[in-house]
Amino acid sequence: MITFITGGARSGKSSFGEALVKKAATVPADVLYIPTAKAYDEEMQDRINKHRIRRPKEWETLEMSTRFQGLEINSDFVERSVVMVDCLGVFVTNRMLLKERDFDQITANERDQMEKEIQREVKHLLDILREKEAFIVSNEVGMGLVPEYPMGRIFRDILGRINHEVAARADKVYFVVAGIPMCLKGEDR
Repeated sequence: MITFITGGARSGKSSFGEALVKKAATVPADVLYIPTAKAYDEEMQDRINKHRIRRPKEWETLEMSTRFQGLEINSDFVERSVVMVDCLGVFVTNRMLLKERDFDQITANERDQMEKEIQREVKHLLDILREKEAFIVSNEVGMGLVPEYPMGRIFRDILGRINHEVAARADKVYFVVAGIPMCLKGEDR
């Protein structure tokens, strides 16, 4: 079963996801936590550290910032029945920055190819999570202003379409606003 949790920045989506994981896991050691963040600077390292402190120490952590291919044969993944991925927005950012690109000059073909590669990774993730009790966290990007720069617009468009795909395939979908989760899809409705 896949549960998708989305919300804005600092909305409480990760904390809510972690609470759902704690309820789902009868044994804390049965949880695999997959963070996608990379510590590019001190502020990001601080965010990562705060997430680590908040999580139970028994949860196994497997950092995957740019690829989900191969996860299905990883022993930590195979051995655990509860999986949390946090977060797809950071994953999309990491994939967009994987190759050096001039986003002000990117062609439609380059943009489409980049999006196809990202979608392929996320679809693979969704396929292999079907056999698990899975929780996926992502940023909601469709409610803000149109980004001023091409890179921001490309990010918003790609993540928006990925969120759409994940929500369509998820069994449950929650939207978190100001720390309050609202069930949009699934049995809590």
